[in-house]
Amino acid sequence: MGGRYKLIIFDLGGVLINYNEYEYYAYLSSKTNIAPEKISHAFKSLLPRLESGKITMRSFEAMAAKAVGLPKTKLEWSYAFKRLASKNVKVEQLIKRLRKMYKVVLLTNNNRSRYEIAARGYFNPKIFDRTFLSFMMGMCKPHANIYRQVLKEMHAEPEETIFIDNMEENVSGARRLGIHGIVFTNYKQLVREMKKIGVM
Repeated sequence: MGGRYKLIIFDLGGVLINYNEYEYYAYLSSKTNIAPEKISHAFKSLLPRLESGKITMRSFEAMAAKAVGLPKTKLEWSYAFKRLASKNVKVEQLIKRLRKMYKVVLLTNNNRSRYEIAARGYFNPKIFDRTFLSFMMGMCKPHANIYRQVLKEMHAEPEETIFIDNMEENVSGARRLGIHGIVFTNYKQLVREMKKIGVM
């Protein structure tokens, strides 16, 4: 193991995969002329329920379509993800290197259908020691219990752990527990941040 830290937790969308929901909102807006703010408002209120497994994909699509005034077929939920997402090869290579010295896991707010698409074509789950999926855990970041669950199952203390996510609110949630948080912007910035704390 490498010094002070034992466990590194990576987010998926916006870190290992080049994709975030705002790209989807902009894409759907361009297709429908519905303001992206209206789309964002509708989806952001429903996504936590989908990603924590509280509602099914069918229910989510029905409610989201109704909220923005579209038929379900016009949402292009999976199609848009396939079209907009891309693999962050440098981050994947970094994870492979880090795993030689640390336990490295994935923690993602996600729903089953999109995760399965991502795992088939945009990253290899086998690069991680474990994958922690919000829809399986019944809770989402930044709820404190989701980080506690990862720490418990990985037998790690907060001060031994690094958490990397592109969302400030998710990183703040981890920091409140004493985990070292890094807000991901790009590969070079991540490497600089990790060198500062002696990880690389």
